[in-house]
Amino acid sequence: MPGEARTLILSDTHLGRPGRVTVSALRPLWQGFDRLIINGDAAELQLPKCRAAGARAIDELQRTAEHDGIDLVLISGNHDAYLSDTRYLRLLGGRVLLTHGDVLHKSIVPWSRHAKLLAQQHDEAMDHATAAQHRCMNFRHDLSQHLAYRERMGISADGRDKGLSSLRNALLHPIKVAKVLAYWRSVPTLVHRFVEQCDPSAEMVVLGHTHRQGIWRRHGRVILNCGSYDLPGRPRAVVVGGHTVSMHKIGWSGAGFVLQNNALFEQRFTAPAIKPVTPQREPLAA
Repeated sequence: MPGEARTLILSDTHLGRPGRVTVSALRPLWQGFDRLIINGDAAELQLPKCRAAGARAIDELQRTAEHDGIDLVLISGNHDAYLSDTRYLRLLGGRVLLTHGDVLHKSIVPWSRHAKLLAQQHDEAMDHATAAQHRCMNFRHDLSQHLAYRERMGISADGRDKGLSSLRNALLHPIKVAKVLAYWRSVPTLVHRFVEQCDPSAEMVVLGHTHRQGIWRRHGRVILNCGSYDLPGRPRAVVVGGHTVSMHKIGWSGAGFVLQNNALFEQRFTAPAIKPVTPQREPLAA
């Protein structure tokens, strides 16, 4: 309908990494929108060599969005843990859940060189957690955020920051490639299980994190992944206008990224929205 606010959702821009993904290159995407949500890993703050550039890029992004009259919302991911206090969002009365996706796996990603340690710390926290905390969105996201920060400290301490992408490095090792592919196959099921436990009223989930764009359905629930601007590329955008949610390809014009008009997916929510019940924030287990 005319006058309806329009929201653009992106993910995994990893601003600060060398390459063509800059604020000026992304800027054409949000023209004509009222709100921009970056669903995690807006900046590369995990790898020491990129942190300063990532911080400068976030400052530029905020100033540019303000200049353009865009309401900017940053959801923190695992590469920019604590960039924002926002770890997830519910849209359309709770029927659409936005979360970066690092909360799905106890190791954040199974091919990380810190995977075993992170999984151990995750299990210890969950063993000390109450049954209510196991079902609590805030607790589960806080734990994931804490683990991401611990991994960041591990990267800084062990001096092994040898590449710009754990996924890129993983593809150089056959065993890690197998872990990547197995994880990609499992993600839609992991999403469904997590949401059934923590937010069963959500009918659609929008995430990123895995760098694999896609559209899936699990038991009637729609799962949209916006992919990444880094390897393997093929980023997507999700558009919310009124009660309609659509996913679109993102192309390259030579000077910047462009949003393709034709929708890969579209769904209009017509039934009355369900008002979600937000669990009370509980502290991390000791």
